[in-house]
Order: sequence, then structure tokens, then C-alpha cells
Amino acid sequence: MMNRIQPRRDIDRLFDEIDRIVEDGLGHARAFSRRYGIRPAMDLYDTGADLVVKVLIPGAHPGDINVAIEKDAVKLQGHYGYALDEDEAERVIWYRREIGPGHFAEAIPLPVEVEADRTTALFADGILTLTMPKVAQERSRRVPVQTQTIPIGSAPTA
Repeated sequence: MMNRIQPRRDIDRLFDEIDRIVEDGLGHARAFSRRYGIRPAMDLYDTGADLVVKVLIPGAHPGDINVAIEKDAVKLQGHYGYALDEDEAERVIWYRREIGPGHFAEAIPLPVEVEADRTTALFADGILTLTMPKVAQERSRRVPVQTQTIPIGSAPTA
């Protein structure tokens, strides 16, 4: 049986394959960057009163994490993973080694201004949770518009 060439269909199929290859490649690139210490996984969300940042940092110790809040960003730095001491490292035979130590440094832009002095940082189960109260914004208030009556025959005053 002979397949007829249908350029439009074949080009669509080619572009679909290119899209799939690019998407697969980006997924591998993200996994590579997380594995080799370029950037930890994180979430940023708004609860109404606070901004909350959750950062996945497995194997980190609270003393190895530095948090700095600036006007419009949170800066995180630290180490994660583990390392064997030299004596133990000489005695072991590795059959598989995928968990390596690493360093991270990340600046997270904030969508609103926060109160840095009231921020809390909690590290539990490999997840750093920053709770940052938002700066209280003055609520809009209604301004009544008044009318001015102008007597007949007089000029309006500015």
C-alpha cells in the first residue's frame, strides 16, 4: 500500500514532533539544574495578609541557610545535601551516588512590599517556609463631591 504525501499533514506532524522534543528537553534541563545545585524548587503565594515562600532544600541545616529581605526581593543562599567525613569516605564502596552536596543562591522578586522585621522563617522536613506580612496599604476611601451654587448674575470664583 502506498502512502500519499500530504504536505500540510506532514508539516503539522513535523512541528508536533519538534514541540515534543523541545518540551522533553526543557524538562530534563529543569531536572538537571535542580540536581546540580543551580536552583531549588520553590513556591510563592499570597494569603491575603502575608506572602509565603516555600523552598525545598533537602539535607540543609538551618545554620547553612541565609535569608535577606530587601525592598522588592528575598535573597536566599545556602548549602544542601551531605558529605561523608574523610575516614568514612575512604572505607566505603560506592555502587550508586546521586545525592551530592551543593550550593544555591536565589533572588525571588516580590509582587508587593513586605514588613521585613516581622518576617518568620521556619525550616522543617527539608522545607524552608518564609512568612512575610505585607505592608498595610491605605484602603481607598470615597471622597464626596460637593456642589457650588452660583447666584444669578454673579461670576463664578476660581
